[in-house]
Amino acid sequence: MSCLLSKIPFCESRPIGRTFHPFIQFLLKKNLLGRVQIQILLLITIVFIPPGVEISLGAPTARFQVSDTIIPANQNTRIQVHLFGEKIPFITRPVSGERIRFLLNGEALGLTLTGGNGLANLTIKPLSRGLHTIQVQLVDSRYRALPAEFLVEAFNLTDPIVLVLTSSLMLEQPTSPIPIPGLGNTLLPPARPHAAEVLTELEKKISFVYFTQGVPLVFEQQKKWFETFAFPDAPLIHVKGGTTGVLQKVKKWKQEGWKRLDVLVTDSWEEAQKLSDEGISSIHIGKREENERDSKIKTTGPISASDWKEVGQILQKKKTR
Repeated sequence: MSCLLSKIPFCESRPIGRTFHPFIQFLLKKNLLGRVQIQILLLITIVFIPPGVEISLGAPTARFQVSDTIIPANQNTRIQVHLFGEKIPFITRPVSGERIRFLLNGEALGLTLTGGNGLANLTIKPLSRGLHTIQVQLVDSRYRALPAEFLVEAFNLTDPIVLVLTSSLMLEQPTSPIPIPGLGNTLLPPARPHAAEVLTELEKKISFVYFTQGVPLVFEQQKKWFETFAFPDAPLIHVKGGTTGVLQKVKKWKQEGWKRLDVLVTDSWEEAQKLSDEGISSIHIGKREENERDSKIKTTGPISASDWKEVGQILQKKKTR
């Protein structure tokens, strides 16, 4: 069967089925093609490849979608991950019926199956207070998937916990967002001065978690960002829906028994005000002149800080662990 696009290098005829040229396969595997390029490639394939001809990109692949979490110390608890199949790049679907092994610091916790939505749940034994690393891996699967890991921190329900929005750690730089594979962004936003060193010092006395409002696909990139700028390890919690999502998450945690979600650090004055109105103490980090002007509007509400050194001084007054 002759190829209708024989003059284009990525179109190649085979006796059985059809596959992309090896060079294109290399680009796909290395994530060197952008989202638009992938879409054009797929559109050409759909339009010009005759019906019934199989398109093969090799063995089906899958990826785990994981997120850090906090749990009560010394209690049985449930952890979960999602598994998505990716037969064609950027086109995913939940994968059901696959066996997932969970490990704690390299030691097996148990096996479970993914459900119809790709979700795998496992109830685990009580964990001692502190930070733990959970690994997940596929077992005897026809899919190829890299193992993944996430952090679980076990707290006492009465421990004071500071919530830190990741945006408060980053300098505003709209032209240099966190890179997302396929979208062509290559620069990381720089960290605010002193943010990493202040949190490193505070972790000796105060428990904290990071909140991110980005899409789940950015999770791994944000993890790399924390490593790049030497931030201390802490759970990175993903929430949807901006301020509303943060508020709903905090309310849910309180309903689950968390007593001391003491303060939230944000770079949005509006967000800080809304959270304060709901009874959640907030620290707004921003330019001093803006803080002074806003502070005159309300005698109660968010605390203002001009930089992370000042945030550290405010948090130092909190009770220690």
